[in-house]
Amino acid sequence: MKRQIFFSHKSGQTGNFSLTHFAIIVFLAAVFLGANISLIKAQSPKIPTPGSNGNFGDIQVDGDRIKIQTIQTGGKPGKLQIKIDADGAWWKMLRVIDKNGNANYIEQQDGRLLNNQKVIEIDANNLNATFKLEFWKAKLFGIHTYIMSEIYRKQDFEGRIIKFIWKEGLEGDDSDLTSDLTAPINETLKIEGKPVTIRSTDDGRAGYATIKFQTDADWWTAVKMFERNGSEKLIEKTDGRYKPGNRTLQMPISQFPSEIKLEFWTAKFLGVHTYMAGKKLNRERFDGRTVTITWGRPTAPINESVKIEGKAVTIRSTDSGTKGYVTIKFNTNLDWWTALRMIDRNGRAKLIQKENGRYNPGTQTLKIPVGDFSSNINLELWTAKAFGIHTFMAAKAISAERFDGRIVTINWYK
Repeated sequence: MKRQIFFSHKSGQTGNFSLTHFAIIVFLAAVFLGANISLIKAQSPKIPTPGSNGNFGDIQVDGDRIKIQTIQTGGKPGKLQIKIDADGAWWKMLRVIDKNGNANYIEQQDGRLLNNQKVIEIDANNLNATFKLEFWKAKLFGIHTYIMSEIYRKQDFEGRIIKFIWKEGLEGDDSDLTSDLTAPINETLKIEGKPVTIRSTDDGRAGYATIKFQTDADWWTAVKMFERNGSEKLIEKTDGRYKPGNRTLQMPISQFPSEIKLEFWTAKFLGVHTYMAGKKLNRERFDGRTVTITWGRPTAPINESVKIEGKAVTIRSTDSGTKGYVTIKFNTNLDWWTALRMIDRNGRAKLIQKENGRYNPGTQTLKIPVGDFSSNINLELWTAKAFGIHTFMAAKAISAERFDGRIVTINWYK
């Protein structure tokens, strides 16, 4: 007789349930349990691994973006070295607890590393195959607070220097999204239809950012940037004059946050200084380079001429002058008194003259800070006419921008 098990599956009814059915249920339960175990495994923390370039992917920590850079040179065999480069004034810390229970940490605040601790250095033997890296930061009232941890493989850190570049906030449209932190700079943006170009050349000073600014705007215009501690640095132009006069800033790279934000400002209605646009660029892209920012048309070389009594007077420039200065040379073979005259912004006359075969000054050259002139330099050409009267003959007005850093030669020949 076949063995049966009776159970009640509905009020007032009975049914039978064979061992075959029971076996099927046990099998299905096992499958269900196995699937859940696989799901639990799939949801366990994923251990980050570096990409083909050796760098790890970015991570987010409490609303901040952290870029992780692998420095292939300078590492020590059998050692793990971890560095921090944190933006902003708030305290931040990285910490590793080794298998002996020792806390290894590095802290940064106001852009300064604390306790003269520049790197976490751990002997590989003091860590398991995987280890936990903790991220801490100051929160409300400056309280030092544990935020989160990431698990890494020891083999991916050993013998290398791994730098955690802790940026404040997440990336936006103005962020530097290039994967190469040291790529040359070649960027363009538009402000009210005018191009703003940002270009780098490899002729700067190692360890420094050298930033130059030029604009064809006549009203107040500026490019601003900020140090780690929030201090503002700017190059501005007002009434044709730059401040600083050489329209250049040179600052140690270490004073900047991990991204240098270039802000573009100009005077708008009623002269109100107004933010127009911004661009963030990785700090390393400025190191040892000269970065030139041009807002508007580039300053074209000078290649002009005027006619005086049927003869051409040529005005030509070369890029061999001194930045921040107007350098002007005057040549003439006229036998009588002849002069080139300019008026500075204070109404003072500047001139090179020739009389009786001698020039004054003897070098035939004037070198004047470009800031001494208004937005245009008016070159006046004079000579002696009947009865030796000094007579104005012609003039050419040229933007002062086009003289800056150039030698401009004026030739007036018979």
